[in-house]
Amino acid sequence: MPSLVFPVRNHSCNIPEHCRNTFAASHPTCTLRSVRTLLLQDNECRSQGAHAIFGRQVNHRYLATGDSYRTISFSYRVGHATVAVIVREVAGAIWTALVEETMPVPQTEDWRAIAAGFQERWNFPNCVGAIDGKHVVIQAPANSGSLYFNYKSTHSLVLLAVVDAQYLFRVVDVGGFGRSSDSGSLRNSAFGESLRDGSLQLPPDTVIPGAERRGLLPHVLVGDEAFPLLDNLLRPFPGRQLTRERRMFNYRLSQARLVVECAFGILSSQWRMFRRVITTSPEVAELCVKATCVLHNFLRRKTIGRTSRTPIAESTDEAPATPTLLQCVWVCLLELLSAPFLSDPLHSLMNSSH
Repeated sequence: MPSLVFPVRNHSCNIPEHCRNTFAASHPTCTLRSVRTLLLQDNECRSQGAHAIFGRQVNHRYLATGDSYRTISFSYRVGHATVAVIVREVAGAIWTALVEETMPVPQTEDWRAIAAGFQERWNFPNCVGAIDGKHVVIQAPANSGSLYFNYKSTHSLVLLAVVDAQYLFRVVDVGGFGRSSDSGSLRNSAFGESLRDGSLQLPPDTVIPGAERRGLLPHVLVGDEAFPLLDNLLRPFPGRQLTRERRMFNYRLSQARLVVECAFGILSSQWRMFRRVITTSPEVAELCVKATCVLHNFLRRKTIGRTSRTPIAESTDEAPATPTLLQCVWVCLLELLSAPFLSDPLHSLMNSSH
């Protein structure tokens, strides 16, 4: 089947306005030009270069909305089989073109920079990433049995990801069977094998400031209870009757681990494909998931470093003005939220109020 052969129409002039508000339309000069180069490698496609841009429009419409192929074909006046070809080939081209730029393989200096980010933003030293898995709901493939059937009673692929303090995906593994747990997905992945044999090029063990008596400590990933406890992978202490020190540790670890949950939330909000049942084959669904991950990183890198919408007033030596009631309430809330756990008097007060 020829690649990306479309009917001879002036699609660039007839695309509906609401379809232009996609990633490619809002970033006409971005690095996705390399995607167009990959799509024009075929001689038959090179003669109709404008259709590469149209292919990106169709693909991003699918990723951003999760609409069916037939719905998209009605909007763009092409066959649904053409939409299927576009989605498969453009998603693969996006991953190939952007993965080296937006998700390179982390080296020792990269891991060290990630650890510094976690120390600065989340107050968790020697942390090189938060790891977790996400179930991407798909339509049950033919003759697949219970391979893709998960504990949520749906069929899914597993997206296993390592996220840094800036909500960027640093490592992703897509394609695990839905019946596998997070621990099983990690064990069966190439990243998990590298984690076990020590070939991830993590920084050497260092001393944590304020805990010199504990000696050299390794750099670690943080995960939830579904993951095993390894030399370079931490999980919370199990159980409810925990000591004060263990509760404080669980609080800090959960605070650092929350970035991967937030990254999945941002991914689902931007690419609504994840909020619907993906009706493509598992191979195409895997390509689409990987494409959204590199697009997520591309967008995040464009927004990181921008100034806040509300400028922060510069500090002065003058005495501050009398705080308002709202400011006092806000400060109290921040102090409550920053506490490692509820103190005993407050805990007993809350229990007595019920």
